Amino acid sequence: MHCNRKWFSCKYNVDAEFTFEYQKADDDVKSKILENSYTLGVASKMDLIIGYAYEFVNLPDDDDTRGMNDVEIQLKGVFNEGSGLLPAFGIKGGVSLPVDKGGQTTILLTGIAEWEFEPFKVFANVGADIGTRLAGNDERTDVIRASFAYSSPHSL
Repeated sequence: MHCNRKWFSCKYNVDAEFTFEYQKADDDVKSKILENSYTLGVASKMDLIIGYAYEFVNLPDDDDTRGMNDVEIQLKGVFNEGSGLLPAFGIKGGVSLPVDKGGQTTILLTGIAEWEFEPFKVFANVGADIGTRLAGNDERTDVIRASFAYSSPHSL
């Protein structure tokens, strides 16, 4: 079966993504994150995404920690494939499940847009991580995030 999709899988396709992220905070805390995510095309315009990560944290006082991050389970759906100046639009939603006792179950929601201007593609994401107290944690954390990216035929 030939499949030419934009930023979602074809039915029954499985995509694996491995990423590395490095962060350094103002208080000299350094974090390295190895992340895996797997995407399964469950329908022609819907993906199931499962992701998890392992994090290494270096603290200034040499008290380093490491461990599993929360497991994320999401569905991504596409509503229109876009044409001209009208972007392709989709939404991704799911939950982040804690692996530690007292961790926070988080509801994840992201809007996705892609514009195609030959030979470039432009991507924009806006989302929220909405904390809950479902796992019995004492604190609730909400995060708003946005990202912007482009690709060209000359990108790696």
